[in-house]
Amino acid sequence: MSVLLQTVAPSAPFPISAIPESSTDIQLSWRPGFDGHSSITGYKLEMRRESGAYVVLEENIVVMSYTVRNLNPYTTYTFKISARNAVGLSPGASVTNRTLEDGNWCYLSSVKSPGKT
Repeated sequence: MSVLLQTVAPSAPFPISAIPESSTDIQLSWRPGFDGHSSITGYKLEMRRESGAYVVLEENIVVMSYTVRNLNPYTTYTFKISARNAVGLSPGASVTNRTLEDGNWCYLSSVKSPGKT
């Protein structure tokens, strides 16, 4: 008895995360979903700022993490990641996060007037 497996496009990566590393960088990471019985050959990364349109950042990432750099401080971004195999491209999985505030802040825990205790 032989088993015939039909190859299909992969499923979307899951889970995916977007961790802000600074006011201008977000680190993305993901795990592969179902490969469609055909090896995943890469990942497509798209990004949009606030409510704008998606733009393609990378067509063929071959690792499962990527740092997006040169973003605007304290701005919300949505990232969409799709897996690719020999059959085609998966639906995109999305994650949203915001970059950190600009680093030009000074936080003081307590302030005392000169000469007072």
